[in-house]
Amino acid sequence: MNLTTHIGFGTFHLQDFESGEYFARFDGSLAQVCESQPHREHMPNHVQVRVDRHTANDRKIMLHKTARAHAIDLDQAEAVQARKKRKSQGDDA
Repeated sequence: MNLTTHIGFGTFHLQDFESGEYFARFDGSLAQVCESQPHREHMPNHVQVRVDRHTANDRKIMLHKTARAHAIDLDQAEAVQARKKRKSQGDDA
């Protein structure tokens, strides 16, 4: 009997996702990066996300930008990986 479950595709940091993108959290729940980041000036190392979407418990929380996040499908994982690669190449230039 296998007790592990599949959470998502790839392991990324929250900062690798763009505004409006959904991602899987450490516990397998879905969350979404908020479109606006009003606390960026005061909390530059945090990202505002919406958790428990489409439920009565829907709320916004702040998570550290290096929090573990998983892509929800293979296409998204490949897009995030390509974005990370472009950013790192831009930093090296």
